[in-house]
Formats: sequence, C-alpha cells, structure tokens
Amino acid sequence: MTALPVIPITHSIVAATAIEREIARRWGLADPYCELMSRGVNDYYLVRSGDKLFAARLMRHNLRPAARNRYEAALARFYFDRGFAVTAPIPARDGELIQEVLAPEGSRTLVLFTWAEGQPMSRDERPEVAERLGATVARMHQVAPEFKIAERYRVDMAAYLREKLPALRPMIADHAEDSAYYPALIERVARALDSISAGKVPSGATHNDVHVDNVIVTADGTPTIIDWDNAGDDYFAKELTHFTWRNIYAGRGEEKSRAFLRGYESVRPLTKDEKELMPLFLLTRHLNILCGQAGQINFIGHTAVGYVHSLPRYRTLIRAAAKDAGFG
Repeated sequence: MTALPVIPITHSIVAATAIEREIARRWGLADPYCELMSRGVNDYYLVRSGDKLFAARLMRHNLRPAARNRYEAALARFYFDRGFAVTAPIPARDGELIQEVLAPEGSRTLVLFTWAEGQPMSRDERPEVAERLGATVARMHQVAPEFKIAERYRVDMAAYLREKLPALRPMIADHAEDSAYYPALIERVARALDSISAGKVPSGATHNDVHVDNVIVTADGTPTIIDWDNAGDDYFAKELTHFTWRNIYAGRGEEKSRAFLRGYESVRPLTKDEKELMPLFLLTRHLNILCGQAGQINFIGHTAVGYVHSLPRYRTLIRAAAKDAGFG
C-alpha cells in the first residue's frame, strides 16, 4: 500500500486540553479549564482557574518577528502598570511574558492575558462611553514617551501596502476595475506617507487598533482596551482614524466617532498638521484592511470574524475615502 503524502498545515487548532497543561505548567494556575473562543489571525482561549478568568492567545506560526512580540507585551504591561484600563500579559513562572509552544506547523507564541469584564463596545451605543474612551487614548498618548524598550517596532504602513500588493493582485484579477485602480492608488498613498516630515506629526508607542471590537465595556461605562497585536510606534492621529474606520465599515452612524474625537481633544487637542492628515490616515486604514485580508486569506478565509469580504463594498468605501483625501 502506498503511503499517503503528508499535506502541509498552515494553521492548526490546538486542543484546549493541551493549552490547559501548558498554562498549569508555565504559569502555575491550579486546574485551569480552557475553551476556544475565536480563531483567525490568532486563536483565543477563555481560561478559568477557580473563580478567576483569563484570556490565552496562541499566535499563528511565523506571523511576525520575536522582537515585535516583545514590544507588544512590554507596551501592554507598561500601560497596565500605570493604571490604564487595558488587558496585559501575565508573567509566567520564569518571569517572561511570552512563551513558545510547538504545534504541528511549527513554533507558536502563547501569552496569558488579564481578563476584561463586560461586553464588546460594538454593542454599547452610549456616546459618553466613546467620549470616555477617546480621553483615555489621549492620556495614553501623553505618557507614551515614557515607554522604553531596547528594540522598538515602528509601523511603516507605506512599506506594508507595497509588500501586500502582490497578494492583492490575484485576488482582484477578475475584477477589471479594481485591477486598474488599486495598484496606482496604493503607490500614491505610500508616497504620501513617505513624504510626511519626521518630527512634524506627533508619534510614539500606540495600541494601533483601538476600535469598538477591541474594547470591552462594563455596565457603568468603563472601557477596557484589549487585543494588542498591532501595537507599534506610529502617528497618534493615525491611530484615531482606526476607530472611525471601524464605525464606517460596520455602517454605524457618525455620533460615536464624533464623541470619541471630542473626548480625545478634551485631553490632547490635535495639531493643524494632524487634522490635515486625518483623511489620508483613514484612507490608509481602508487599504490596510484590504491588503491585509489579501495577504492572510489562506489563513483566515473569506469569513473572518467581524469582516465582510466583499470587493465591491471595499471599492465603494475606498473610493469615498480617496476622494475625501484628495486622491480622486
């Protein structure tokens, strides 16, 4: 009988019982119980030990360099230790925030996070919550210069868009309008990002993905920021457009976005340069999502949680944003 060939694995589902054993051994939790909550770019497990809850994240194999993982973990702890309402990694027995486990496809990074009580902000329509969140992000930006780490990670979205364009081309190959439109637009946007003068626009350590699906809200309106895997040094104003982008993408009204920006500017008013760049940053975010989906389509598929993979819809949103940003 001929042996069957071994088919490569890109992303396995690791048994929850295996995660339980690793958490018990590495973090010393007593009798941990795990449930797979969600999977996509990364896999998340609910972890219960006694009457305490935690969240475990198992990162996809070869998703990014180890230095970037260290940056994310250190930044989340930085804000957590300063009293901000954020989730943060918990040190394991060896004192490290990041652990490596071996899955069928290769090494994967395991992190145990503090738990956030409440419900996703996407289900909370109170404008005052968005305003409160905006003020929180502004205070985070104010203390960002205090964050120190030996090896920093700088978000270079111009390079990212150019890197992902080859993955986008085959996805849009049978859409003539998109094939003619996106490559030239992406290069124009990348050049505009490259042309921003260093030091002209405030920047520093950012969560870099604050929006309604990455915030948990308690009944009393306290927002807790979760999901730090896009953290990096970036423009503060650019991070704000990620909140606006998600509301536009989900087809929500503008009230929540206005409240968020109002709360932010009550603490840290935006400069003239920042305000002028906001349309470019919003367009960049739209393109980031489109190109990111293309680059990861065979890991997360067409039905990624929270997203509607529809090229005509992307086209409508991006053309509107491009017009607002002066790209026609």
